[in-house]
Amino acid sequence: SDSRTAVFMLTIPSTLGLFEPNILEITEIIHNAGGLVYADGANLNALLGIVKLGDLASREPMAGFVGRFIHSSTMTIVHWEVKAGARLPEHAHPHEQVSNLLKGEFEMTIADQTWRMTAGSVAIVPANAVHSGQALTDCRFIDVFHPTREDYR
Repeated sequence: SDSRTAVFMLTIPSTLGLFEPNILEITEIIHNAGGLVYADGANLNALLGIVKLGDLASREPMAGFVGRFIHSSTMTIVHWEVKAGARLPEHAHPHEQVSNLLKGEFEMTIADQTWRMTAGSVAIVPANAVHSGQALTDCRFIDVFHPTREDYR
């Protein structure tokens, strides 16, 4: 302990989503030195642990795109069910995006280059890249965005 210690701030859970296993020992050391411990729960806004997709409410932010949204402190993961013919309008966002097509066929355009995706295809969309698409059949996707998509909360 050090007599110059006044306050110790601990973010619970950490940015990695982890809880400090020695929290009781740490707080005892700080308190014994006459210091205060401030526990910040800012990262508790992210889910921690196991999530069952069936327990999450689905939303349709775009016609034909029904998603279940999971947010961590640094990422958003979306499980999409996409209807055949549904269009992803041309857009860009500051998030990196990885789109994993689990089922169906989807035409994806990224920065003026178009690909026909089939089950097992993965599209990498860089931050701020203009992209669009269309479901050629009913599709199932998993999208991962970094950083967290606040507009999807």
